[in-house]
Amino acid sequence: MQNLTLRRTKNNTTLPIHTEIRPPPPSHPPTRNKVCSFIVKFIIIAHLALIPGTTYQYFTKADACDMLQSQYRQKSSIPPVFHVQSPSVSSALTSIETWTAIYKGPVVEYMGQEAFEDHTHVVWTDASCALIISDSEERIKKIYSTLTETIQRLDFCRYIFLHKFGGIYHDADYTLELPILNYVPDGVGVVESPYRYNEDVQNSLMTSSVGHKFWTQVIEEVGRRKGIKGVLGRTGPKMLSDSFNKAKASDPSVTKLDCVLFQRIPHTTDSAISNILAREYITRWVPMKGCGTFGGECEIARHYGRASWTKGSGIW
Repeated sequence: MQNLTLRRTKNNTTLPIHTEIRPPPPSHPPTRNKVCSFIVKFIIIAHLALIPGTTYQYFTKADACDMLQSQYRQKSSIPPVFHVQSPSVSSALTSIETWTAIYKGPVVEYMGQEAFEDHTHVVWTDASCALIISDSEERIKKIYSTLTETIQRLDFCRYIFLHKFGGIYHDADYTLELPILNYVPDGVGVVESPYRYNEDVQNSLMTSSVGHKFWTQVIEEVGRRKGIKGVLGRTGPKMLSDSFNKAKASDPSVTKLDCVLFQRIPHTTDSAISNILAREYITRWVPMKGCGTFGGECEIARHYGRASWTKGSGIW
C-alpha cells in the first residue's frame, strides 16, 4: 500500500513523496509459531491416546479394601525376617524406617549367620553378597562369575538368600504401610508389575518360605541365559517373569502379590521424571489392568520406583 506525502524544500516549495506503509512484523517468527503449534498438537494427541488405556484401567481395577480383607491372616508361615540391600547398615536405616516402625527388631549386616531372630532386618552389602556366594555350591559360584554388571550380581544375591533364609525382600525405595506378614501367602510371593507390556512380575518385593525350590529354578535359569547381556533379561524382572510363569503352571505355591495392594503406580509422587514419562504414561497408552496410584486406601506397601539400578554403580 502506498501513501502520498509532501516534503518541504529549501525554497519553500513542496514536492510529493511516495511512501510505502508495510504491515507490522509478526509478533513471533514463523519457525517459532510452527514449533509451538506442533507442541500443542502433540500434547492434545498424546492425551487423547491415553483415554482408552485410562478407561480400561479404571474399570479393571479391583477393590483394594475387599481384596485386603479377603487376604488377611492371623499368622504366616513365612519367616519374619526382612532383607534389604544397601552399601552399609547406617545407610539402610533411613530407607527402612517404615519397616522397623511396624516390625521392631535388630538391624544387622549379614556376616555368615546361619539364622536370625524374629523381626530381624538384614542388610546385604556387597561384602555380604560376596560372602554368601563364597559359601555356596560350585555351580552357583560359576554362574555368579559370569555376571558382569553390579545390578546383575545384586539380583542374583537376592535369589540366593531368599532360598537359604526365606523371609521378605524389599527394595530400599519400598515403604511399608500395613503389617505385611498378615497378607503374604505361604510358599513364594512375587510382586505383580504395573508395567506388564514387558514384564509380569518384578524382583523389587519377594516373599518366601525357607528352601523353596522355585529359587533353585530361578538360579538355573540365570545360568542358562549366559548369552543375554541386558539386566532385565539376564537376572531381572523379564527373567523372573519367565521363570515365574513356568513355575506357577504346575506349582500352586508360587503366586503373585497383587499390584493393587503391593505396587500401585507412584505417578507424580516423588518419582523420577524419566520414570513418569517412560513408564507411567505408557501404561495408559497400552490398555492393561489398573493397579491404582498412591494415596488410596488399603495399601500394604508402596514402591517409589526410582529405578536406581539404571545408574552405572548399581543400586547405590
